[in-house]
Amino acid sequence: MTSECVKVGPKTAEAAGQSCPKLTVVNFSFTSVTPVSMAHILKNCKELEVLKLAGIQNWVSHTRFTSELLSER
Repeated sequence: MTSECVKVGPKTAEAAGQSCPKLTVVNFSFTSVTPVSMAHILKNCKELEVLKLAGIQNWVSHTRFTSELLSER
């Protein structure tokens, strides 16, 4: 996918997770995706092998919620 594009955000991640279940590699580094929006990809893209999320700010407060959501996977 894309990286270092600030216009890529939660809606992009949610759409990818809902529309592209066969994704194997995703790079959302330096974008504005949120942990909650990434949950769509993690739950729906069963073939995902590589997920890059470097340089995303403000994730600490959402990480616990996302891990709890994913434990249902």
